[in-house]
Amino acid sequence: MALNPPQSLSTESFFIAVVDRACDLMRDQDACTDTAEHPLVLSCTDLPAAQRASQQLSEKTSEGMTVVPIVEVVATSGRATSRHVSVPHNSRSVSSLAIDLKLLAIARGIIVVVPDVADPDAFRECVVEEPTAQGHSTRTTIPGWTTVPRG
Repeated sequence: MALNPPQSLSTESFFIAVVDRACDLMRDQDACTDTAEHPLVLSCTDLPAAQRASQQLSEKTSEGMTVVPIVEVVATSGRATSRHVSVPHNSRSVSSLAIDLKLLAIARGIIVVVPDVADPDAFRECVVEEPTAQGHSTRTTIPGWTTVPRG
């Protein structure tokens, strides 16, 4: 199945998080930041499914907050998972996928689950290098929100 061309291109910063196990984004009760963004994690089996899910979202919540669609991706060195978008376990592949998601207007962020990474922060820095070098603005936080491990 082919991906549809983007309906619009976001010029905003692309969110990139790297974690060692599946996470959700939750409102950070300790943060006093009043944010106008509402991140929504899309757990999809492939990119066309992520694109369909993203296109079905409205751009604003009923409270007027901007919806930030984020795709959950599993970086795997073994066999691909059938429950999530999978990418090879290397920073270049993850960077390439992040750039594609932004350019195709599928998402405005990515949470990369890398179960066997020794240093998630170092892996994230490697992932951020490529989009930044190509002129894409990236960020590693969404004010007022934090990653919380599932289960």
